[in-house]
Formats: sequence, C-alpha cells, structure tokens
Amino acid sequence: MSVRLLCAAAAMIWASAAAADTIPPAKGQVEDPANLGFKQRDLPNDLFHSPLDAVKFYIPNFPESGEGRPQLTVRMIKDPLRNYTFILTITAEGYLDDSVSAGQWRLGLDKGVSGWAVNMAGERWKCYRGKRAGTWTTKPCR
Repeated sequence: MSVRLLCAAAAMIWASAAAADTIPPAKGQVEDPANLGFKQRDLPNDLFHSPLDAVKFYIPNFPESGEGRPQLTVRMIKDPLRNYTFILTITAEGYLDDSVSAGQWRLGLDKGVSGWAVNMAGERWKCYRGKRAGTWTTKPCR
C-alpha cells in the first residue's frame, strides 16, 4: 500500500471522526482545538527544526521516570483543508500520577523555508477515576 494512500485514508478517518462532533471549519482554516474537545494552548513564537522538536516543546519531561509503562505515540497527517499544514496528535500514557490515565495534544504545523511553525495547539487528559474516568476532558483529573 502506498504512503499516499495511507495518508489519504488517515485524513478521511480523522475528518469523519472530527465531523461527528463538530461543525467543520471553513475552507482554508485550521479548526480550533476547542471544537474537538481540546483546551487551547498558547502558541510558541519560535520555529522548530522538525515536528519532533515541537513535540518536545509541549511535553518536555516525558517520561517522568523509568517506572511503570510510559508510552508516547505521535501521529502526523496532512491537513485535508490546507496544503501546507500537518496535524500532529501526541498521546502520552503511563504517568506516575494515579489520577491521570493519558494526556493528549493536538498541534497544527506549517512547514516553511526556515522551519516548522505551530499554528494551533490544544491539550486534554483522560482520567483513571471519578465521574470523567475513561473519557477525554479539558478539566483536571482528581
């Protein structure tokens, strides 16, 4: 299976999942993370050498230690609405904090001549216990 076909399939799956919960953005606009259940984060002023440098900026201390089963998953797809933008979804699991099951960040990245610029950033968490256990939330886990 070609890379182009895989990217197209991922974009269609992502777009259909996002459309189930939100009104799609106007053509040429990157969706607001809040529309997808993410809490908006401040955008850095700096450019990054690579998408992984942007990942390190948002989660610099992962893993917290060698204990447990820390796992980091980074998924990058081309934004189906903008030619030069990529969407990164970063999921971190295996926290030492027993109230947090996972954290997730969604970044929009533009590739320019001088580097990668973050044009969108959001975060959310999955709690182990409480009334929000097992679901993504923008509120602190307790």
